[in-house]
Amino acid sequence: MPLGSRPELLLVKNQIEGIHLLQSRDVTGAAGNDLTLRYAANSFGMRDLVYVLLESSSYSLVSR
Repeated sequence: MPLGSRPELLLVKNQIEGIHLLQSRDVTGAAGNDLTLRYAANSFGMRDLVYVLLESSSYSLVSR
């Protein structure tokens, strides 16, 4: 994908900061704990969001 149209991850300190960036349209999506994101969005008065649940996969790391 071209650089300007592919997804980018932006790390934030917490869910509140992520929702603030979403509200100010500095980002187009947010990911994280469902309950925490909903609580943060509600505290910013954002009630018309679209929620997309993604399947998670567990993984393990082993070292010697």
